[in-house]
Amino acid sequence: AAAQLSAMTVTAGDERRMSVRMGDLDLTDPKHVARLDTRVRSAVNRVCPGEGRAGLAERDWRVGCRKVAMSGARAQ
Repeated sequence: AAAQLSAMTVTAGDERRMSVRMGDLDLTDPKHVARLDTRVRSAVNRVCPGEGRAGLAERDWRVGCRKVAMSGARAQ
């Protein structure tokens, strides 16, 4: 189903969303699948910022946010 989409949405909560372009990729090509994975990871990092922040609560939030965002992207 994902191969038919021109974009997917990475979501982390109600207010954090980012579209990931994929219409230019042939998902039967492993190099294109790797490119999509890179795009998704980049989007996840943008919707779940916080690198460099100190504190356990911030780290836990970031880890949870990224898990939710990645699982949502994979489901598409």
